[in-house]
Amino acid sequence: MFCSPVTDTEILQIINRLNNKKSPGPDNIGPRLLKEIATEIVAPLVYLFNLSLLTGLVPDSLKIARVIPVFKKGDSCLAENYRPISSLNIFDKILEKIMCTRLHCYLSDHHILYDNQFGFRKCHSTTLALTDVLDQTYYQLDNSKKVLGIFLDLQKAIDTVDHKILLAKLYNNGIRGIVYSWLKKLFD
Repeated sequence: MFCSPVTDTEILQIINRLNNKKSPGPDNIGPRLLKEIATEIVAPLVYLFNLSLLTGLVPDSLKIARVIPVFKKGDSCLAENYRPISSLNIFDKILEKIMCTRLHCYLSDHHILYDNQFGFRKCHSTTLALTDVLDQTYYQLDNSKKVLGIFLDLQKAIDTVDHKILLAKLYNNGIRGIVYSWLKKLFD
């Protein structure tokens, strides 16, 4: 996978799409402030982000997060009833959006994503997944077939992802070299 260079326009678009209501990360720079100074700092950001993508290095200072426990349900005295929310450095958010765009393009261009992967994809939703299940069910019933459905809801599913397995899958799908190193650094 090759990463195309970052441009001023791309960074300015990402900055303009940031939600002003999001709280700042450990750098104490919020989206509103960044939007006000965007044109003045876009050139250094282009340089730094391109350097990161060219070298496969992510500065340690961008990996620092402010972790806030958010109560979900149950007994508020039990730690397991809280979910950690990581508030990231705003520049890390921009850099990750840049890589996400490139990674998504690569996966789409090479038809790596499963067609029925509905979560976390543009133009795909749980409604579309449900419609697909219903279409398949009606099709089978119309053809006098029996239908059995098993549905699982994994709580905290993202927490069960093994980073080594994820990295191995990325590698097996052609994400190697500098981009692989860059992604691996996120899990270090």
